[in-house]
Amino acid sequence: MEINNNSINNLNKDIAIIGLACYLPKGINTLSKFWKILKKGSSVIEELNESRWIWPLEIDIKNKHKGINFGAFLKDIECFDAPFFKISPIEAESMDPQQRILLELSWKTIEDAGYDSSKLSGSNTGVFIGASGSDYTRLLSDYIKIPVNAHHCIGNSMAVLANRISYFYNFTGPSLLIDTACSSSLVAVHEALQSIKNGESSQALVGGINLILHPSNTIAYYKAGMLSRDGICKTFDKNADGYVRGEGAVMLMLKPLSVALNDHDNIYAIIKGSAITHNGQSNGLTAPNPIQQSYLLQKAWNESNIDVRSLGYIECHGTGTKLGDPIEIQGLKNAFHSIITYKKNIKNFYEKCGLGSVKTNLGHLEAASGITGILKIILCLKNKKLPASLNFYNLNKNIKLDDSHLYIIDHLQDWVKPKYENKLRIAGVSSFGSGGTNAHVVLSEYNIEINNKIINNISINFENSTLPLIFVLSAKTKSQLLIYVKKYIEWLNNKESLNISLRDLTLQLQKGRQAMNCRLALVIFNRDDLLSQLNFFYEKKIIPMQDKLDSFNESKNKIDIATVINLAIKEKNFKKIAILWQSGININWSLIDKKNIRISLPTYPFSKYYYWLPKNNLNKKISNSDDTQISNSDDTQISNSDDTL
Repeated sequence: MEINNNSINNLNKDIAIIGLACYLPKGINTLSKFWKILKKGSSVIEELNESRWIWPLEIDIKNKHKGINFGAFLKDIECFDAPFFKISPIEAESMDPQQRILLELSWKTIEDAGYDSSKLSGSNTGVFIGASGSDYTRLLSDYIKIPVNAHHCIGNSMAVLANRISYFYNFTGPSLLIDTACSSSLVAVHEALQSIKNGESSQALVGGINLILHPSNTIAYYKAGMLSRDGICKTFDKNADGYVRGEGAVMLMLKPLSVALNDHDNIYAIIKGSAITHNGQSNGLTAPNPIQQSYLLQKAWNESNIDVRSLGYIECHGTGTKLGDPIEIQGLKNAFHSIITYKKNIKNFYEKCGLGSVKTNLGHLEAASGITGILKIILCLKNKKLPASLNFYNLNKNIKLDDSHLYIIDHLQDWVKPKYENKLRIAGVSSFGSGGTNAHVVLSEYNIEINNKIINNISINFENSTLPLIFVLSAKTKSQLLIYVKKYIEWLNNKESLNISLRDLTLQLQKGRQAMNCRLALVIFNRDDLLSQLNFFYEKKIIPMQDKLDSFNESKNKIDIATVINLAIKEKNFKKIAILWQSGININWSLIDKKNIRISLPTYPFSKYYYWLPKNNLNKKISNSDDTQISNSDDTQISNSDDTL
C-alpha cells in the first residue's frame, strides 16, 4: 500500500465522530469515568445482584456452576425519564429498557455534538442500532399474570430500537436495526458509514446496546463452555477459559469530515474505513475462520487508504477463549504478511503494533462490544496512551508473536507517533459475530492543525474582554434545573474545563441546547463570577433578577417583543436580554455573536423514574440522575427574591 501524504484528499471520504455518549457498567456514563477505569487498569466485573433474578433450582453457583454469576452490570436499568420523551407510564413500563436507554443516549449524543436537536428535525439523519435479542420480552412472557396491553408489541419490537429514535426527532434517513450477534454494533457502524458515503444519510446516529435481564442466555452460554469459570476474562493468557458477560450502551454521531470542518464541529476521531465479511463454511457455524478474518482486515485497510505500517494499536475481539484468541492473532499475522510478502524482515518493516481487549475491563458487551472498542480507541487517541489489557501474565501457548511486530499491551504506556501517514496515530477494532459475520473499522486521530487553520481565520478571542457574557441553562423541571446547575459547578471546578473559553462555553449553551421551560440566565464577567452565581443559585434556590422578571412578564403581552429584543441587542443591554430569555422569549443569539463553535459540555441530567414489571410501587421517582441527590419530587421550591445574582 502506498503512503498517502495529502490528508486533504480524504476529506470527502473520511467520516468524523462528532458526538458520543455511553452508559457502561458501574455508573460509567462519561468519557472521564471510562478513562479512569482504563488508565488504572481496573475491572468492573462483579457478582450478580440477587435482585436481578432468581436462578433456576438446577443452577448451583457455589459448586457445580462456579463463575456463572459474574458479570458487568448497568445501574438503574429500571429507570427512565418518560415525561421528558412524552411517554405515558403504562407505555414506559411496557417498553424494552433497550428502547428507553437508547432514547436517552441519543439526546445526550446530539447535545454532546453541540446541536439543538430541534434544528435537526426533518433532516435525513440516519439511525443505525446494533442489538441482539430482548430479555425484557422473555421477562414479560414469564409473568403470565401480566395482562397484555396495546404497548407490548411496539414496546418490544427490535426494529423500534432504531425507529423510535427517528420518530422522536423527525429524522427521515434510514432507520435500521442490525443483528449479527456480537458484531452487531460494529456492523451498524459500517452500515452507517456506507449510508453517509452513498448520500442516503447526511449524518448518522449509530449505537449498540446489550442488557442481561433474564438467566436463560447466561445458562446456555455457560453450558456451551463459553463463559469463564472464575468470573475473570483472561484474553491472550494461557489460563484463558472464556468470557464474562457485560451490559452497556454506546452511541456515536457521524458526519463527513469535510462537512464537519465546515460546521466547526468538535471532532473526536476520524473513521478512515471499514469492512464486513462472513466466514462462509468452516469447522462449524460458530467456529472462527482465520482466512476470512485476514481477508476482512486487508479489505478494511485497503478501503481506508492507509499505510499499514502506521497501525499502532488493534482493539481485538479478544473474548478470552483458548481457541478464539489464537485464531484472531493468526488472522492478524496473515493479514500483515500478505501485504509485504516481498519483505524478508517483517519486524523491521513494521513499527510495533499493540494488542488489547476492553473485555478484560468491562466484560463482553456482546452486541455492543464493537462500538465500545471504538470508544476505547477514541480515549487512547485523545490521551495518547495505550492502557493495559488486564489479566495477561503468560502467553497462550497457541499464540506465537516472536515472528511478528505484534505485542500484548500489559501496562499503561505512551502511544508513540508513527513515522508514517503524516505521523497520525492509527488503530483498528475488530468484532466477530457468533454466526460468522465479521467487522473491522479503522480510526485515525484528528489532525487538529487543519481545523485550526480554518477556524482561526474567523475566531476572535474574547476570553479577557471586559464585555459581559450570558450563561444560559434550562431544563424540563425545576428539580432538574438544580441538578443541571450542580453538574456545571462540578465541571467548572474540574481542570478540564479550563481548556474552554467562557465565550465558547456560553455560545455553545445558547446555540447548541434546546431551550426548555425552566430557565436560568446569568450575566457574567469571568469564571469566578460564574461559579459564584451558580453556587448561590444552587444553595439558595433563588431565581436571579426575579423582580425584573415578574415586572416584565406582566407587561410582555402589551409590547412588541421583537422591538424590545432588537433594542436590547443594539444597546448591548445584556441584563435585559437575559431577562427576556429567562421569561421564555427565544433569542437569536447570532445577532449578538456570529461565531459558530461546537464543544463537548455536560449534557442533560435525566430524571430517574421507576418503570418495570408491574409492582405496587410502580412509577415512583427513586432518585435524581447523575448520582446527585437533591429532591425526590418535582416540587423543589425555588424562592423569589429582590436580590440579583
